[in-house]
Amino acid sequence: MPKILVIEDNEEFRNAAEQYFVSRDDVEPIFAKDFDEAVQILDTEKDTLDGAIVDFFFPKSTGSGDVQIGRELVERLIEEDSKELNARDLYEEFRKYLDFSNEENALFAKKAAIYYANSIPPGGVSEMLMVKVLKKTYDLVGGKVASLIFKNAHPNVDQIKDHYGALERGLAESEYNQPLGLIIGEQLMVESLPFVFATSTYHHASTGQKIHDYANRNIGVPIIECGQDKENEKATTLFWEKAYTAFESTLKWFFIFTLFLYTFD
Repeated sequence: MPKILVIEDNEEFRNAAEQYFVSRDDVEPIFAKDFDEAVQILDTEKDTLDGAIVDFFFPKSTGSGDVQIGRELVERLIEEDSKELNARDLYEEFRKYLDFSNEENALFAKKAAIYYANSIPPGGVSEMLMVKVLKKTYDLVGGKVASLIFKNAHPNVDQIKDHYGALERGLAESEYNQPLGLIIGEQLMVESLPFVFATSTYHHASTGQKIHDYANRNIGVPIIECGQDKENEKATTLFWEKAYTAFESTLKWFFIFTLFLYTFD
């Protein structure tokens, strides 16, 4: 009988998981509602655990309000994302010439910086033709008018999403918005424990895109997610059936891979 760690902070979602696992007698789940509980279980039970189902977003310690680990993680993701670093450099250049006292202008500038982040020449952001034109416009008419002209000149920019900004705003709003599942996932990889991610956050959502991208690129395990604008699917036993089915498949392939390595060692 496999023994698995299930990390889920949302009580309604956790209740649905419990209902699903009660319905079957061939698996033993251990539940954790936050990062500290998950780490404690991994420390004390790792020799008896067969794997895990891991949420993406949950607190460090429920009720503590501590988001430091979440902030450090998001900062690490940003530091590893060259496009975002380019976008932040370009945003700071825009700050010199646009009226950032207007929040709408500042938000538009951030989207524009993301949109043009891959167009920065070797000489840096100041060498971009767009920036040179913006500087001349600012010198002639000032920041308020330059902002209006800039927005009218780049209409496609308004559809861009500021994914890292959404993550940072989420951290400021709630301890529950920390993508600590990535840290747990990396620890599970070190421990050679099979696992899957199970999240209510759609992969194209503002807070989901970069987390899904990182998990796919650096961890590479299945991600079971709810549909767009359907996060309450996770409150159903059907969702947890899908999650556990994916885990069973991962466990099977992990066993085959381990047997292969053992055979040819």
